[in-house]
Amino acid sequence: MKTHKRILSISAGLSLLILLFVGNLLGILTDKQEDAKEYYMEAGTVGIDLAVDTGSDEAILIEPNQTTPLSIQVTNTGSKDCYVFVKLIIPDISGQPILSISPTGNWQKVDTEGLVYQYIKNGEAGAIESGETTAEMVAEAKFYDFDELVDFSGEVQVIAYAVQTDGFSSEASASDIWSTTVTAVGD
Repeated sequence: MKTHKRILSISAGLSLLILLFVGNLLGILTDKQEDAKEYYMEAGTVGIDLAVDTGSDEAILIEPNQTTPLSIQVTNTGSKDCYVFVKLIIPDISGQPILSISPTGNWQKVDTEGLVYQYIKNGEAGAIESGETTAEMVAEAKFYDFDELVDFSGEVQVIAYAVQTDGFSSEASASDIWSTTVTAVGD
C-alpha cells in the first residue's frame, strides 16, 4: 500500500506541475492586448487668421501725400497661446517706399531688417490667447509725396506669423523670438 500511496502522490505532484506549466503556457499564448494602457496627450495647435481692410474691395488709388484707410488685425484660431508678428513688404518708386505707416501703441517694431512688428501688451511682448484678436495695428497709412507722376503697379504685402509661447521665457525679447523662429526657418 505504501508504494501505491507513493505512486499516487508522485502522480498527483506531476499532474499539478503539468497543470501549472500548461496553465502558464496558455496564459502566455492567450494574453490579450486589452491589458495594455495607452494615453495620448493633445499637443495643441498654433493658428492665426489675418484680417486686412482697406475700406474697399477695389485697388487703392495712390494719391501723393494722402492718408488711406488700413486696418490690420490678427486672431488666434489655434488652441495655444502665441506671439504674433506682422511683416509688411512695401514696394518703392525710385528707392522711396510708396507708403508709410504709424503703428498703434499695441504694436512695436522688431529690431530686425525690414518692417516687422510684434503685438505687445502693457509695454512688453504679449501672447494672445486662443480666440483673442489683437488691437488694430495701424493708426494711419500715408502715401509719400512724389514729385512726378510715375507708372506703378504693385502691391503692399501683409504677412502674419504666430509663434507658440512654449519654450520662451517671459523675458525673451521680440527680436530673440523672431530670430530663433521665423528667421531661422525662413519665411
